[in-house]
Amino acid sequence: MDNKKGLNIFCTKEEINSIQLIRNKIDCASQACRPDAIPNGISEIKAKWFIQSAIDSLASYRWIEQEWWKEIKKKYNLPLNINIWVDFETQEFYIFE
Repeated sequence: MDNKKGLNIFCTKEEINSIQLIRNKIDCASQACRPDAIPNGISEIKAKWFIQSAIDSLASYRWIEQEWWKEIKKKYNLPLNINIWVDFETQEFYIFE
């Protein structure tokens, strides 16, 4: 079993708010990518536009999330070769060992 290990490095409230907003956008875009999310009664072309827009949004938000982590790892000198997580309550970065 993996053990959560705090790194005793904390981000700011603004950074937490930023990643939470990014994660919310990813969740919404992921929901919109589901086939059952296509609105009833729209034409096939509009359905394709809807799905393509959802996919484009999801890709954009995932890229933004990667950029957020790249900047955060640089700012806080966090290890680059392992997965780092952040606790939204305590704002502490942690890993699993």
